[in-house]
Amino acid sequence: MDAVNGMWAPPVMGWPNYLTSYQSQRARAQQVRLDRSNTLIRIAPGGTTAWACYQWEFTAVVDGNPTSAFGHTTLVFEKRNDVWLIVHNHTSLVQASSSAAPATQPPAATPTKP
Repeated sequence: MDAVNGMWAPPVMGWPNYLTSYQSQRARAQQVRLDRSNTLIRIAPGGTTAWACYQWEFTAVVDGNPTSAFGHTTLVFEKRNDVWLIVHNHTSLVQASSSAAPATQPPAATPTKP
């Protein structure tokens, strides 16, 4: 397993390194909540590949500070031995904040010019 590091550092290589990084981050957070919305799931012709797209809202207390973030995720699945496995995860942060109170709504969409 390899993962892009969210801290502008080299990729995290191998499960043991990923687990250590995850546990370190998780120890800093309390009252963690992740809500998913607007989920779209599609199975490709042939039935062995699929993808799911969704928006998410994360709230937690990190290092004692209320924190929130909003973003999008796309997961690609592959069916192996009758089990669906995530073979790719792309997650994008739209907005993050740390304040006295977590945000309660995602940011308003900004119209774009055609």
